[in-house]
Amino acid sequence: MNPLKHSLPARLSLSALLVVSTVFFGAFAYSRLVYREQIRSLADMNADFDIRALSERIAAVRVRAEESARTLVSVAERNPITPELTDALFRSVLGSNRDLYGGTLALEAGDPAEEFAPYYYWPKYDMFQKTTMIREGHPYQRSAWFTLPLERGGGVWSKPYLSLHADRIEDNIFMITYSLPARVLMGSRRHRAVAAVDLSLDWLDKTIASFQPYEGSYAFVLRTGGEYILPPPVGRRPDAETERRLFAAVPGGESGSLPRPDGYVLYRPIERNMSIALFIPNEALFGRVEATERRLLLIGALCLALCCGGVAWVIVRSLRPLRSLSGAAAQIAAGSLENPLPPAENEDEVGRLVLSFEQMRVALKEYIENLTVTTAVKERLESELAVARVIQAGFLPRTFPPFPERRGIDLHAALRPAREVGGDLYDFFLPENDTLFFAVGDVSGKGVAAALFMAVTRTLLKGKSSFEPELRDLVRDVNRDLLEGNDQCMFVTLLAGRLNLTNGHLSLLNAGHDAPLLLTRESETAVLRTRVNPPLGLAPVEDFAVLEHDLRPGDRLLMYTDGVTEARAPAGAAFGRERLAVLFARHGNAGCRELVEAALAALDAHTQGAPQEDDVTLLALRWTDKGMQN
Repeated sequence: MNPLKHSLPARLSLSALLVVSTVFFGAFAYSRLVYREQIRSLADMNADFDIRALSERIAAVRVRAEESARTLVSVAERNPITPELTDALFRSVLGSNRDLYGGTLALEAGDPAEEFAPYYYWPKYDMFQKTTMIREGHPYQRSAWFTLPLERGGGVWSKPYLSLHADRIEDNIFMITYSLPARVLMGSRRHRAVAAVDLSLDWLDKTIASFQPYEGSYAFVLRTGGEYILPPPVGRRPDAETERRLFAAVPGGESGSLPRPDGYVLYRPIERNMSIALFIPNEALFGRVEATERRLLLIGALCLALCCGGVAWVIVRSLRPLRSLSGAAAQIAAGSLENPLPPAENEDEVGRLVLSFEQMRVALKEYIENLTVTTAVKERLESELAVARVIQAGFLPRTFPPFPERRGIDLHAALRPAREVGGDLYDFFLPENDTLFFAVGDVSGKGVAAALFMAVTRTLLKGKSSFEPELRDLVRDVNRDLLEGNDQCMFVTLLAGRLNLTNGHLSLLNAGHDAPLLLTRESETAVLRTRVNPPLGLAPVEDFAVLEHDLRPGDRLLMYTDGVTEARAPAGAAFGRERLAVLFARHGNAGCRELVEAALAALDAHTQGAPQEDDVTLLALRWTDKGMQN
């Protein structure tokens, strides 16, 4: 058995647990998100401060290197160039700026004999050295540090590279070069030349390697063109997408951060076309915090368990009186209404509930006794109404075709009452051998009264038709009889006609009814309009207007009550006479039975099962001469 399904205390206890747990863990999650964001923000601020200091130091080193190159050009352009001058000049410049590794003054000589490119440097063992840039097979005039300043006419910083001009391999180091164009006097003429100073990257490498604001963090330097000035440590290069986004941010000097599963990468510009990226691991930022979080979660879980246990005890104790009430209510549900409920112990909500249940038990017992009597009366009435419906249906013609011996007439009718009995009527018979009488009517109101009035109307029509050959006289006499004793002011709308089966002459009288539809043998549909007389049973009328019309062989008539045209779809749209006329024309070649059945089917499709509000009656008639088949 599921305790949550059958126990109110269990459900209340679980609900309390869910509410308290949701509040606790929701507050915990929100606090965790807030203070982690604050830690991240503080880490970014600290990193920004360190990066700003590093950027200022790098800028100062670059500015001093550019000033040293300009000093070389200034002195070289004012004095004739000799080996002694360049020795003294480079010893002075390199000695005053120990950030520089070395430098050269190289001439653009057309003749190899005029080549001049001494290189001065401070090697790793801290002794001023001199060598030359002139190497067989490696003309310095084709190097980018030489050609670019001459082409651009200004200073140019090179990309990082490994120097190859030292005499010893271990002296070759990573550096960048700043070059300036110059015009110097050597011998008897002036030459185009380039003064260049080399800035070792060893100091930057050491600075970046020591730039570790958090345990496990590391930095690397990028430049425009997708190149590393100082790459990440071996095995710690970022993934391809992170690397792509980092290099894309360098040209615009963008700042930001990129997440990684084990931390995040913070990137900031430090120079034009140069950025530094710092990886900060999550463990360094949140390691201690996560240990504190685990302790808080454990303490919170213990508190929740104690809280929920106490709440469950209070709920079970408070709802104990409901158990006895539940058992008594189960007996009532099983039909035992004789046993009174146990008295209430207190006057609280539970006590008032017990009192209300006792009052309900007494009232329910009385209601069931009354319902038993009422049900018996209702069943007897329904039985009588069912018999009345059978009797009413017996009043109307139900045999089709009604005149199988007559080859010149096809006729079919149908009636659907809205209740057990209805007030619509239809009838047809042969008062004379060659004359067909037919009628369709709709009594005001519904139910038994309308059914009785319908039966009286049909009886009068059939009884008087043998004595009154004229249609207007027949309807006038029926109207007089219906007026007698009509204290309820009931009335009936009627459409009655006489059809001469020999020549197709039709006499039609309309007493407040819907005009019939006419379908010619050329499949043209029209409303057979007549002068509308008052309904029968309302007032004396001595002269009823009659329409005289000659049918042609194959013409059809469709008569109906307003229950057809006013039938509504669930959305509220009425079926309408236009829809009925279209259906009439579509089934022009069908028999009258098929036409009536198609109309009823279309009506059902339109209403989509909605309750029928009014009686529905249809009568279809087709006349042919004696030489035509049905």
